[in-house]
Amino acid sequence: MKLISAATFLAIIIFCIVNHRFFSMEYLSTHMPSKPMTATCYSLLIYALKSLSVMFPKRAIEIAVGAVFPKGWAFVINLTGSALGFAIAYFMGKALGEEYVDKLVYRYPKFKAIVECQNSSTVFISFFLRTMTFIPIDVASMYMGASKSSFGKYMLGSVIGIIPSVIIGTFMGQYFLDPFSKGFILSFALLAVMSVISLICYLLYIRKHARPHSDT
Repeated sequence: MKLISAATFLAIIIFCIVNHRFFSMEYLSTHMPSKPMTATCYSLLIYALKSLSVMFPKRAIEIAVGAVFPKGWAFVINLTGSALGFAIAYFMGKALGEEYVDKLVYRYPKFKAIVECQNSSTVFISFFLRTMTFIPIDVASMYMGASKSSFGKYMLGSVIGIIPSVIIGTFMGQYFLDPFSKGFILSFALLAVMSVISLICYLLYIRKHARPHSDT
């Protein structure tokens, strides 16, 4: 089963790389179906596909959805799509197993550092990981699944933690066609501030929870 899961995952990654143009923000916004419900389902499908590709940035989907839909509905779609992606990546990590996911985790030193210091509750660590803008969210999701963390607690912390990022991504989409507007500049500034805060929180967390090395 692990072999089949790994082969399926690899095939989807190759598909996403070969067809990367279908996942660009410009393509998403210009090819979005005209009917609201169809467009909503299309957006959620893109989110589901994104959860299978660590390389594709979720922010591009948030901005594209924000540019196409009314503000309130765009937020709902982005939050729902994020939750859908979290669930898919979680169960993928659970299927692939801890050994496979560990190899993926070790490609990201900052995430590796958090994992090595991790001694918090599932809700908190899931929430904390979603506030780290420099850590791939799907890698974090697969790790939580592979480590057999409680799915309910994982989803609760993840959804709460991603809300600020989703709000900013949605607002950036609303003003995407006018990048010099106050709304877009404010959204970009908030994104920059959130990135700085997340880095500071990461450094403080590592400093507080780093395990002391024993003398040899």
